[in-house]
Amino acid sequence: DYSNLQTAGEVGRAIGVLGDSKKISTDASGGTFVASDELRPPVIVTYDMKGDFTRTIDFLNGVVGLGLGDVASDSDNSWTDGANVDAHVYAGFTYDYYFKRFGRVGLDNNNIPMRSLVHPVRRQDLLIVPDDIVGPFFLNAFYAGDGVMVYGEGLPSPFVLTTLQRVNFFSGALDVVAHELTHGVTDFSSRLVYQGESGALNESFSDIMATGVEFLFQPAGAGLMRADYLIGEDVITPGGIRSLADPRAFGDPDHY
Repeated sequence: DYSNLQTAGEVGRAIGVLGDSKKISTDASGGTFVASDELRPPVIVTYDMKGDFTRTIDFLNGVVGLGLGDVASDSDNSWTDGANVDAHVYAGFTYDYYFKRFGRVGLDNNNIPMRSLVHPVRRQDLLIVPDDIVGPFFLNAFYAGDGVMVYGEGLPSPFVLTTLQRVNFFSGALDVVAHELTHGVTDFSSRLVYQGESGALNESFSDIMATGVEFLFQPAGAGLMRADYLIGEDVITPGGIRSLADPRAFGDPDHY
């Protein structure tokens, strides 16, 4: 006799940045589990850069490639690194949104691989890195092209922004992840140049679609992990960074 059990990847348990419990799609490899989503058509992989900024930059500049050893992993499929968890799970949610709502298969409508880079720097290095690293790699998330996302590390306690807001791991917000991935959709469709008016449209579409993703997967309401018209409110607290309902509350224009 033989086993005819046919599997499509593994499903683990995980804890997100905000302490919420969720399922995570993984793959068994070499006696451990890796953040490779085997339940959706495209390659969806989350890399844990472990704070190695040099390797992160070398990859983004095309100097080195990333391999299996760079993929986020867990020994028993019970994941506790919330930043890795949320980057991976929310990438899958965003893929599902575009497919369920619009029949679109991936960022390019042809299932381009979706690769997330988490922990590009170490939080404890905040005070010893140059200022030009703090902005993009601690206090931001960005789409790097060709299906690659980079999620900032946030700020260690007790550091806060000048607005007195705390900053958590950027992958911990569903709308942040969906916002960055939507830049990929824009890149492969309208190709809006990231400058001037077309750049403003590019950003606006990312906010709009990110809000749509929230309302598909989260209950409507105020507070953490609730669908609303704020952007980034789950990781930049309290309040987020923009409002679609009242743009002027954050100093943004409300008309053209």
